[in-house]
Amino acid sequence: MRSRIIFPWHFQHFQHFQYLVHRERRVVSTSLIRAKVEHPFHVVKNTFLHKKTRHKGIQKNDAQLNVLFALSNLYMVRGKLCPYP
Repeated sequence: MRSRIIFPWHFQHFQHFQYLVHRERRVVSTSLIRAKVEHPFHVVKNTFLHKKTRHKGIQKNDAQLNVLFALSNLYMVRGKLCPYP
């Protein structure tokens, strides 16, 4: 049985391949997290048409955003709460 000889250029290619695989895994994991975080903002902005603040008081804006995000949570799980027949 002959042992396989690993030449330096093979080793460099293998290291580069490992680097690319690791980078791709990191990109995929961050994009999954970003998608989960940004979806409620998409629902609030496009479904409930909240584009800008309307009130001068900070408490009013805070209360409005709390209600909108609570509604967006209900909107996103509406299929689980009331499944279609």
